[in-house]
Amino acid sequence: MFNPIEPADMVVAIGRAARSAARSADGTQTAFDQAQLLSAYSASRHIAAELTRYGPPLEAFREAILAQLRQAIAEGAPGVAGREELADVETALANGHAAIEVGAAVATLLEILRRADAPWCASLQTTVRQQLRALAEAEVDALASEVR
Repeated sequence: MFNPIEPADMVVAIGRAARSAARSADGTQTAFDQAQLLSAYSASRHIAAELTRYGPPLEAFREAILAQLRQAIAEGAPGVAGREELADVETALANGHAAIEVGAAVATLLEILRRADAPWCASLQTTVRQQLRALAEAEVDALASEVR
């Protein structure tokens, strides 16, 4: 998941919503307070699913993209003007494990591939998009599963 909200930020947001609802002036909850608490519950389920189930699919995605990129680099990356950009993406993918790091590297890779005029670039773009689709499906599965 390429969610720009880090888990710690999500936990803070959940806590603020719960605190706000708990501190109602007269001890009664308004409809808004109840909605805030339900949103906090939903967000907590989301973050729990992300923390417990999303790591392996993200890592498998990262490794698959990295392997394909390394193969392209080893073959000389014909048709790509800025091969050093590909090397930078390869380094970012090799060193980045957080979703936001992987997402940034993949976005850069897709931009490089769009600018290039080589058949293998179009093929790799298609493969990356297919893997992104599979990753999104894995995220949906993780979020749909019950977290205990």
